[in-house]
Amino acid sequence: RDMGVVSRIKEKKYSKEERIARALEVIDKDGFISLYDYARINHLSRSVASQDLKKIVADKSSPIDYRGQHSHKVWVRRKTEE
Repeated sequence: RDMGVVSRIKEKKYSKEERIARALEVIDKDGFISLYDYARINHLSRSVASQDLKKIVADKSSPIDYRGQHSHKVWVRRKTEE
């Protein structure tokens, strides 16, 4: 049975560093960034944006961290340890 749908993985429009830099611009302006905003500014679906942010936050050298949980989760600039 042919469903006639071809699924393709799209290349991300921006590199990881560019996506982080774009997110930091919004964080510096507004204090935080939501999943919706991250997905919109980087031209990603919400699910891909969520996976991307999860990987970014897992890297302890990343400048982005999160606050809250579930639908109240937002991403903020990571506090630097002095």
